[in-house]
Amino acid sequence: MLKKMCAYPGCTEIVDIGQRYCQKHQKMYEEKIKQNRKERDREYKKNRQDIEEQKFYKSREWELVRNAAIVRDKALCRLCLHEGKISFAEVVHHIIPIKERWDLRYDLSNLICLCDACHNRAHRLLEHDREKYFQLMEEIKKE
Repeated sequence: MLKKMCAYPGCTEIVDIGQRYCQKHQKMYEEKIKQNRKERDREYKKNRQDIEEQKFYKSREWELVRNAAIVRDKALCRLCLHEGKISFAEVVHHIIPIKERWDLRYDLSNLICLCDACHNRAHRLLEHDREKYFQLMEEIKKE
């Protein structure tokens, strides 16, 4: 197998092609990434304007409604099921975002369980093609 030097400045360790760092520096790199992510998250949370929404997601009422949605959907991703796949849900998603309809935040019919990948897809679709998004959500709710 082809080898190369670790990409860490001054390190002379030999690593396989396809690896960037030796074991020692790979751990340092991963720690730095983790620390940077924590700092970004902390900064993001500090500067958020939607304080009321963030309080909502920590409320007892939300926890109860969220759990009811998980039980209703059997903790499965409804979008994956719609596509003939089975995966566990990781997120309870508001079909109509609470920024648009705060009054529907506890409405079980406005909630759907999704896996992370489908949750990201749903938000992208909502952003780029609202009509298609709401059509898809209606189809899923009927199943």
